[in-house]
Amino acid sequence: MDISGIMAYSLNKNYVCKVTGKDNACITELTYGPFSYAEKVVDSGNSSSELKNLMNALYWYWNMGESLKKVS
Repeated sequence: MDISGIMAYSLNKNYVCKVTGKDNACITELTYGPFSYAEKVVDSGNSSSELKNLMNALYWYWNMGESLKKVS
């Protein structure tokens, strides 16, 4: 799944992703976002420290974007 153009201040939002069959019938629906993945990484005992650091950096990137959005 690739969702492009997400602004830093919107990284905390979730998106609805639908998987459909050839007949366009919905097979499954998933609500997911960048922080959904980040939470799984940080909570996992199997994630590398580098990946956890990247997810923490993503959080702080969002935090700064959110702060700047409130100022403008």
